[in-house]
Amino acid sequence: MTPEKTYLEGVRRLRLSVLRPYLESRGWERASDYRGVLAVFRKGTDSVHQLLVPIRPEFDDFDEQMGTLISRIAQSEGRSERAVLQDISAAQVDTLRFRVISSRASGGTLPLEHGISLLEGARRSLLAAACTILSPGRTYHPRMSFTPAEEFVEACELGQTEEGSFTVVVRCPLQYSDEVIMGGDIPFTRKATDALFGSVSALVGAIEQDRLDSVMHAQVPSVRITSNLCDALLKMQPDAGIAGVELSVTWASSLPNLTSSSNAVTIRSEMFPRISDVGKFLRNPSGTQAARFLARVDVLRGSEIDTQGRRYGEVTLSIILGEDDEIVRARAILDAQQYAFAVEAHMRNRYVVVTGIIDRSNRLSTVRDVTGFEITAEQLLTFSAPPTA
Repeated sequence: MTPEKTYLEGVRRLRLSVLRPYLESRGWERASDYRGVLAVFRKGTDSVHQLLVPIRPEFDDFDEQMGTLISRIAQSEGRSERAVLQDISAAQVDTLRFRVISSRASGGTLPLEHGISLLEGARRSLLAAACTILSPGRTYHPRMSFTPAEEFVEACELGQTEEGSFTVVVRCPLQYSDEVIMGGDIPFTRKATDALFGSVSALVGAIEQDRLDSVMHAQVPSVRITSNLCDALLKMQPDAGIAGVELSVTWASSLPNLTSSSNAVTIRSEMFPRISDVGKFLRNPSGTQAARFLARVDVLRGSEIDTQGRRYGEVTLSIILGEDDEIVRARAILDAQQYAFAVEAHMRNRYVVVTGIIDRSNRLSTVRDVTGFEITAEQLLTFSAPPTA
């Protein structure tokens, strides 16, 4: 989309509810509406200085009137129309930025797989924060499918990555539905974005001060850091040689943030193993135990031969986790009998049930201490790639 089309689309999407806080913050006062189609704003007692804001977007000339209004505001402020539009839009949007810190990212590019994982991590971190608002006493949400949380994430928009870096920009509108999601004076969006930024800041601070017990043993309902959030952050884990990931926030100016004095926090690369430990603990505070996972066998990499001439070694699995069916790719080291089952499941296009302990990571997790590996009767919906001997 060209800059001109982007500007026109921004004008087309403006509404009175978005313009009013901006105008009032600059000294304009709303007077009587004109015939229910125009909201009249005046500055001071001089009726000559007034602005007419169109109310009815269904009218044919709505876009033209809104464009004229932005032009008049720009003239009165001595600024460009695009700058005014940007500030008006930002007044009702919390903007989150997930910036990769590395020499390669400074040129605006990342490996494709890392970029996809970064986007998914950003999405799941927002979803985890929203679920925490809805169910604040839990350290792990087996199913992140609360309708209000999903509606919030669906309303968020992906902005353009910024010049000189690789940054996932997520715009979270304060008002995205006519319904009141949570009630009260604070919009649900602000509760979610504040919870996300505050939780990540608290987690990073606890790691830096070597006080992770304060996070893992926090008393309900003050718990803000969940296993789901840790898993989301692990998806953003940078490759070797990358310094880390920075989360920053620009709060919507129409609703100043009162709970945080900072607006940026950096997760350094060496912090991610600690985040993994916190996530595993919060998922199962009583202690890490083996569990059964449904999975499919994607790749066979076994290269070792035992004394009986049987092959064994590494396989790559796609594991289905939780009630929301999250797919996690993981490696596992199998003995000869387990490896034979893996080969059979792969060739027969069958799911397997794996018993072990999963250690989450950004793109390839690990299943360790595999004590069970069984083939199910259920056929895969899609056929895996041919096995690699």
